[in-house]
Amino acid sequence: MQGVGRAMEAVPKEAWLEIVRTATGTFKSLIHPITATTGGVGRWIHQKFDNKVEVEKVLLADGLLKAMKRIKAGGRSVNPKPNLSVIAPLIEGVSLANEVETREMWINLLSRELSCGEVHPEFINILKRLSPRDARLLAKVAEQSDAVKQKARVLRFMRPPHNPQSPQNPSEATRRLFSREKKRFDLSETVLISLNLVESENGLLLTKFGEQFLQAVSEPTKNRE
Repeated sequence: MQGVGRAMEAVPKEAWLEIVRTATGTFKSLIHPITATTGGVGRWIHQKFDNKVEVEKVLLADGLLKAMKRIKAGGRSVNPKPNLSVIAPLIEGVSLANEVETREMWINLLSRELSCGEVHPEFINILKRLSPRDARLLAKVAEQSDAVKQKARVLRFMRPPHNPQSPQNPSEATRRLFSREKKRFDLSETVLISLNLVESENGLLLTKFGEQFLQAVSEPTKNRE
C-alpha cells in the first residue's frame, strides 16, 4: 500500500484541485462537532487547517476523518478537554506524515488523544524519530517477541549447567561479545534500541516500554465503560 502523499504525485491539476475542495469540505464537517465539544481547541485546529498548504490540508482532513471513525467504532466520544500541548504536535504529525507505516501511528495517537486524552508526550517525541523502515522493523519484532521469549524459556530449562571451571566453556559475556562483533550493523535496529523500544540481549525483543508505545499507537480498543 502506497502512502497518501505518493498517490497525490500522479494526480492531474484539475483533479487535484477537486481533491483539495473535497478535503476542505470534509474537514469543515468534522471540525464543527469538535468545536462544539472542545471550544477553543476546535477553533485552534480550524485555524491551523486554514494556514496550511494544500497537501497538508488533504493529509490533515484524511487523518481527522479516520481518527473520528476510529473513535466512533470504539464506542467513544470526543473528550471535552483535550490537552492542546499534545494535540498541537499530533495535528502537525498527521499533516506531514505521508508514509503509511508512520501515518497510521499518528492517526491512532490523534484518535486516542481526542477521545481518551491519555497520550504521553514522550510517545510523540519517539514517533517523530521513527522512519518507515524503523516502524516496519518494530512491527516485525512485536510479532516475533512472544515466540522468541517462549523459546528462550524452554531453552533455559533444557540448557546443561554451566561449569565456570571448564576451559572449553567460554563465559556468557565472551560469547555475547563475539556474536555482536559478527553481527552486521543495522541502523534501524540501533535506533530502536537507543529509544528503548527493543532490546538485543537474547535476540531482538520488545521492552516493556516498547509494548506501551505500540499499545498507544495502535487503534484504541472498544470502550467497555
